[in-house]
Amino acid sequence: MLLTESVDTTTAAGRMFFGMLAVLAHFERDLTLERTAAALAHKRDQGRRVSGLAPFGFKFEAGAVVPDQGERAVLRRIRTMRERGLSFRRIVEALNTEGVPARGQRWHLRSIQLAVAAA
Repeated sequence: MLLTESVDTTTAAGRMFFGMLAVLAHFERDLTLERTAAALAHKRDQGRRVSGLAPFGFKFEAGAVVPDQGERAVLRRIRTMRERGLSFRRIVEALNTEGVPARGQRWHLRSIQLAVAAA
């Protein structure tokens, strides 16, 4: 019904009305984001699958997230290299030179950053 009414946006009342609609729309968007984040956190806490790809160092087995020991060893190695002061770029070069398995064809800067962040 409100959408069929004409609102004069050249007046203060008309601008206020559309401003209030924008605030309500923003509020609804924020509520949706909060609910989604809470639902995903709940699934993660239960060890349930929340996406199509498990974080590096983990794999899916029967719908549950479980550690992947081979990838966990690579993560430990990456952490050790970082502790020794190597940059992400240097780690990428070292892993690719040595042929350390990556999920894709080779290691990239972003794949190292995501692997470290997920650990």
